[in-house]
Amino acid sequence: MSNNNDDEAKGINMDKFEEIEKNDQNNPSFIDITNPSNKTTDKNNNSNNNNPNENNIIEKIKPPQKTSDNAIDSLNFLVHRFFLKNMFTECLEVLSKFSKNKNQYESTYSLFIKALIKRAGGNINESLSLFRQGYKQLNDNTNFYILKEIGKNFILLGKYKMAIEIYDSVLEKNSEDWDCLYHKGLCYFNLNMFNESLECLNKANEINCTEDILITLGKLYINNNDIKNGIDKYENALDINPNNSDILTALGTLYTKQNDNERAFDYFEQAMEKNKKFSNSLLGLASLYQFQGKFEDAVIQYKISTITNPNSALVWNNLGLCFFAKNKFIAATTCLKKAIYLEPFEWMINFNLGLIYLGNLQYSSAFIYMNTAASLKNDYYLIYMYLGIILSYLDDIGNAIQYYDKALSLQEDYLVLFNYVVSLIKNEMLANAKEKFMKFEKIYSSKKGQYMEDNIIEEDLPKIKKLLG
Repeated sequence: MSNNNDDEAKGINMDKFEEIEKNDQNNPSFIDITNPSNKTTDKNNNSNNNNPNENNIIEKIKPPQKTSDNAIDSLNFLVHRFFLKNMFTECLEVLSKFSKNKNQYESTYSLFIKALIKRAGGNINESLSLFRQGYKQLNDNTNFYILKEIGKNFILLGKYKMAIEIYDSVLEKNSEDWDCLYHKGLCYFNLNMFNESLECLNKANEINCTEDILITLGKLYINNNDIKNGIDKYENALDINPNNSDILTALGTLYTKQNDNERAFDYFEQAMEKNKKFSNSLLGLASLYQFQGKFEDAVIQYKISTITNPNSALVWNNLGLCFFAKNKFIAATTCLKKAIYLEPFEWMINFNLGLIYLGNLQYSSAFIYMNTAASLKNDYYLIYMYLGIILSYLDDIGNAIQYYDKALSLQEDYLVLFNYVVSLIKNEMLANAKEKFMKFEKIYSSKKGQYMEDNIIEEDLPKIKKLLG
């Protein structure tokens, strides 16, 4: 480790690792609450939990018996029961009382549990300190479990290189530890080291194929623009857990990007069947309806989304655009203003509201929101084109020309030139209009078909040519 991080690794002596047996990897005494597969499914468990399967779980998973002190053994067992029930407050209270009664001595297991609870509560540094304290107390092979948890804490702190060093130390003793390989792959993933991450994750997947590993592999491929392999990994994960709404929604989104709307619909609908209140699948399905022009169906899905996710600016923005497509300007304006209230610095929402006011012939309001969009996104040429259009309607052709020129400096686009020509003709600036029209014709002949407005351009071209002589 580098000198800058020596204080971070205090209490971890890499030379004192002992050999760990492979069957110790399955030691159930140490519960990883960062792994979803180890959590109890009921997040609302309390002291009155009467789950009939709970006693069987407790009987199967016995707490460690590392000391001859019966009081400490009894404490470990009690703490273990509370921890399995997610009764973290009671668990900490027992540990606190015991610490006071035993001259501040704490067993390694109680330190381990306390560290897991602190980490679950977001106290990563305090958790790390407790893991280190527990590591110092151990003289047997179980210290590898604590080292792996220390590595997870480093990941949560964004110290990926330090976590990799921890996992490398464990893998030196057991190269088949798939959990270490998985988390090491996650570190490389966050460091944008594709090949190293892929190697670790593939090896972990060969040893133990899990849902989490496959999902991470899918994300890795997608980040590397390999959509096909990304989809394959997500579908493999779906084979393991066909009821995972997140995977179904991710597949729907990926197939949407591949323009395979039929399969995208299928996955979004499956996600809806599994969880009707899952907001991401609702959004995906609504977006598909919106893209296909089925605005009534899209509005229904977006309205449901406003109930399950009322503070999503994206939902209100898209709902507003659907109302705009149905010529319901008041409803559209209301939705977009709600979206701006939630995300005032999102340029796209301001841009969309400016378009709605422009479509409703409210040019002053349109200019306000379009100008705000320009201040938030100063490199998008269409914003300046629309500002030019708005100002030409407000009889400010001088500033309109400046905005058109700004748009053309960012992108020589035929739609910008066409609107530029129209604005110049309206203001009887025919000589300048002829010059811009010649540029328009050169670009339009080779690039037409990019915009939905091309039909309008084709209709108006004969009139413009006639006016320009």
